[in-house]
Amino acid sequence: MDVYGSEEFPSMSMSLNQEDVKRVFSNFVMYEVKNEREVMGHKVGDLVVTNLLNRAMPFIRYDLGDFVGVLDDKNFPSRYTGSVYGRFDDVIHLPEGGDVYFHRVYHLFTDFDYADQYKVYQRKDGGLEFWMRLKEGRNADDAIAEAERRWAKGWPGVAVRFVIKENMPIDSRTGKFKVIEKER
Repeated sequence: MDVYGSEEFPSMSMSLNQEDVKRVFSNFVMYEVKNEREVMGHKVGDLVVTNLLNRAMPFIRYDLGDFVGVLDDKNFPSRYTGSVYGRFDDVIHLPEGGDVYFHRVYHLFTDFDYADQYKVYQRKDGGLEFWMRLKEGRNADDAIAEAERRWAKGWPGVAVRFVIKENMPIDSRTGKFKVIEKER
């Protein structure tokens, strides 16, 4: 089961078996999708949500900054949406075409037992780096080999440089650690 939520709305929709359709918890939240468009071959739109449970101080038409797949279905978006692609700044557009989405990185590396933290970093020249802060006692060569294997499953043929880091930087604008980051 894959449950989608945010800090503001902990559980909003879910899918089973990695399907491309999310079932909206329509008793708790109301979805709207605005600004429908094509992005890298996908029909997407910006997700706007209204909390139906919080009566004291509800979020009404709150733009989370996430974008979702648009479905050709009469129950879109009130009952179903397409895949949640994430925040606009959580996507790396590859020079050779295609994208690196946070959710795909998460699915490939969530059980990556070699590192305490990891990050996909895109340099200004478009090159990609996969940064890892190793768990204590882990071998760097083994970690890189496993990371290479997993990366090839998600983005075959896409070049990436694997880098071992002692410390992982926090985004200076947000004060948060980001798994997907572009050099500014």
